[in-house]
Amino acid sequence: MANQYQTGLGGDAPKMLAVLWSLTALALVFVILRLYTRVRVIRAYGLDDYFYNASFVTLLTYDIMMTIASMYGFGRNIDDVIALKGPVVGMESVTRAILYSAIGQTILVFGTILCKTSMALFLVRLVPDKRNQIIIWIPNFFLATGIVASLFVFWFACHPTAFLWDRRIPDGKCPIDPGPISTYAGAWSVITDFWYAAFPWYLLWNIQMPKREKRIIAASLSLGVVAGACGIERAIQLKFLGSPNYLKDVVGIIIWHAAEFCTTMVCIGIPVCRPLYRGWLEGLSSAKGSSGTGGGSGWIRNRDQSGDNMFSLQTIGGSGPRGKSVNATIDDTMAARHSTTRARVTSDNTSEESILDSEAKDHARSNGKDLGIRVKTEYKVDYDRN
Repeated sequence: MANQYQTGLGGDAPKMLAVLWSLTALALVFVILRLYTRVRVIRAYGLDDYFYNASFVTLLTYDIMMTIASMYGFGRNIDDVIALKGPVVGMESVTRAILYSAIGQTILVFGTILCKTSMALFLVRLVPDKRNQIIIWIPNFFLATGIVASLFVFWFACHPTAFLWDRRIPDGKCPIDPGPISTYAGAWSVITDFWYAAFPWYLLWNIQMPKREKRIIAASLSLGVVAGACGIERAIQLKFLGSPNYLKDVVGIIIWHAAEFCTTMVCIGIPVCRPLYRGWLEGLSSAKGSSGTGGGSGWIRNRDQSGDNMFSLQTIGGSGPRGKSVNATIDDTMAARHSTTRARVTSDNTSEESILDSEAKDHARSNGKDLGIRVKTEYKVDYDRN
């Protein structure tokens, strides 16, 4: 009989859901590209990837919870819900809408910790010294403690606890205002966004890597300024948490929180997918030039003697892609006897390789593989026994 309490979408709910699901679709694109890059291109999956993908799960769950809440009247005026469904059924609808929205917001607030931690783990991989690593973690620590405190206050501000979403409970009261601690957590979220947008420029200044690569990484992380702007607007909207017309007045908080979250995911996704972008661009460039030279490079799939699949960038007759060692196997099946020559291709970007792709190297070494070009040449030897 749950359907009797559903009001259907109305008020600001359609606009809110359109924004939420559009942002989630954008985030999903980067989740897929990042996962493909880490698993198939550089063949390494790190701790920051787990946090990144887990944060997307919280965003998806948030959308689902807000969609369910909208079916019970979230986005409408409370008086309109009661007028539509009657005083008894209408109040039950309002109660369910508040509960589902509270669950959704809690999940995404927790996801904020996961998302910011993923960014911190990525930045930590850029620097070897402990001092800068500590500087990276400091804002994330204060953000996490602020979020945990705000969630605790939010859920236990009322007595009994159920009075938070069901105001029909007699003698219920909310002696604690969750607004100040929520604003504190929101402020640290904004500080963290701006910090992670600006600090990479300092981190990358003295790192030995091509300037173009530095600009790409720093500029993508600088999108955190946009996330910070969304966070500021969300912090301003937090004053409506205690509004008597809660269902409609907190729609702004819902939208701006998702916008800040999604922008942060895009910031993290762009630099991690750099090996994939470079492969596409180099493959496209060589494809244009192959009509005149007969050669080319791009993403290829090949198989070594052990039968393991290798997915790598290969340039036949040239050097490997900048900043990346490549795996390639060239077979000349002319006879049974063969000799093996091992070659190592490096570039002027070894510093960047050691910084950003160290996980790929460790993964390869743990499997007993070497990151290099393996050239197998078979020779046919004819001789006369006489």
